[in-house]
Amino acid sequence: MKLILATAAALAAVFAHPSDSLAQFSGSAPFCVQIYTADNIISRCEYQTFAQCQALNDGRNNTCAINPYYKGPPAAPPHRQRSGY
Repeated sequence: MKLILATAAALAAVFAHPSDSLAQFSGSAPFCVQIYTADNIISRCEYQTFAQCQALNDGRNNTCAINPYYKGPPAAPPHRQRSGY
């Protein structure tokens, strides 16, 4: 019985405060500013360089970081060599 109650309490805690880190990231640039709120850390990924992030957030209680979900620019299609005539 104690195991059931402990499991129910753990599940309630997880669903009350979801920790899906993907939901906390917005933007698709390589660098993010992490904004600290009372309950959360919000990452806005809208900077192309680390220096740009730092310069625009200087003097604030924010941190710049690498976007862990950045996939880079789309790859160019492979070059196909033409066959001789």
